[in-house]
Amino acid sequence: MHSAFSSPQEFGSSNRTEPYISKNLPCLLVVTRCVCFNQSFEDLKSIMQSKNLTTFEELKCEVVFGEKCKMCVPYVQKMIETGKTMFPYIPNLQEVKSLLKT
Repeated sequence: MHSAFSSPQEFGSSNRTEPYISKNLPCLLVVTRCVCFNQSFEDLKSIMQSKNLTTFEELKCEVVFGEKCKMCVPYVQKMIETGKTMFPYIPNLQEVKSLLKT
């Protein structure tokens, strides 16, 4: 499977402190938490591991996150799927259109 990052071993591991979009291009905006409830993905992952949780729904029953703006939801789902806790920020379509107009 093709990865947008330099390598799965480097991204999200203790060897790197930030994600890379390509081999030499660092991602400037990194998503590491639910901002609305100040829940880091690292903490959410730890909760899942300590309580043997495997699904998004099980995690939602244990801790509050992703209920206001919901922007962290796809990142938490990706965390559950991949085990990674740092992600490049991906703007939504409205933000991209707004940026292109200026």
